[in-house]
Amino acid sequence: MKTLLPAEYRRTKVNLFANEAPEELVTIRIQQESLDAGKRMLRIDDRTYVLVRAELCTPEYAAKLRQKYEKNRKRLY
Repeated sequence: MKTLLPAEYRRTKVNLFANEAPEELVTIRIQQESLDAGKRMLRIDDRTYVLVRAELCTPEYAAKLRQKYEKNRKRLY
């Protein structure tokens, strides 16, 4: 039998469609753009791209990430 947690301990999902402070979105977007400014897209496989620093955009690093992601995938499934 499954026991339910009290209401104060339950997780609540974030409502992505209701934004209490829309003016904060502009600030968050600008901060994220500045973090991603010097990064490049690195292709890991047919469907996966990762943002990395320019000096890490090499086939060797892609192979290393591919192995890391494959290891995590096997652990989860």
